[in-house]
Amino acid sequence: MWRAVTAILAVASFAFTAVAGAEDWPTRPVTMINPFAAGGPNDVLAKPTRARCNSPPQAPARLFISAAR
Repeated sequence: MWRAVTAILAVASFAFTAVAGAEDWPTRPVTMINPFAAGGPNDVLAKPTRARCNSPPQAPARLFISAAR
């Protein structure tokens, strides 16, 4: 009985949801902050991620490297 009620509620929750219209996101430049030194493992991952964010015509991604002194 509980399985049937759960299944009905699950189907109903999907059936009554409105289709969300996709908005153009992001509309402003995205800023990525890398708080560690350049050349480290975080920098090695951050630079390709920034390049991949910039590959389609989207808002540009900026990468700031601010190593603690």
